[in-house]
Amino acid sequence: MKVAIISDIHGNLDAFRQVLNDIEASGIDAVVCLGDNVGYGPEPEQVIRQIRNRNIPCVMGNYERAVADCAHLDWFNPAARKSLQKTMTLLSEDSINYIRGMKSSLVIYQSRFVHGFHRIPRIPIYFRFPMTPSSKLSEK
Repeated sequence: MKVAIISDIHGNLDAFRQVLNDIEASGIDAVVCLGDNVGYGPEPEQVIRQIRNRNIPCVMGNYERAVADCAHLDWFNPAARKSLQKTMTLLSEDSINYIRGMKSSLVIYQSRFVHGFHRIPRIPIYFRFPMTPSSKLSEK
């Protein structure tokens, strides 16, 4: 099975459409999105609609997290924060609710998909993933 992994579309509908065209031409069986579909670009609503219309499984990126909960805007530099505030005015309530429902990880195709990890103050940046019976990957 060929799986295309996409991420960081950031509201750029034209680029997203081109990527989707390339995916379709490449005989890809499935697509998974790692988030950051909004922010910066002028068409976040249309990007979210494309993801939803195509039933592309998608995890929540840090930009979606800020849209879902404004308290996370403090994580961003001033330019990114301003972009996110504008983005929020361009999204429908339906799309915001969709974003709020995103998970931080997905386990499909015998793989775990995540956007990344946020920094935890005063803790070294390394992570261990012990494989226990409860954390084994399973196909959904």
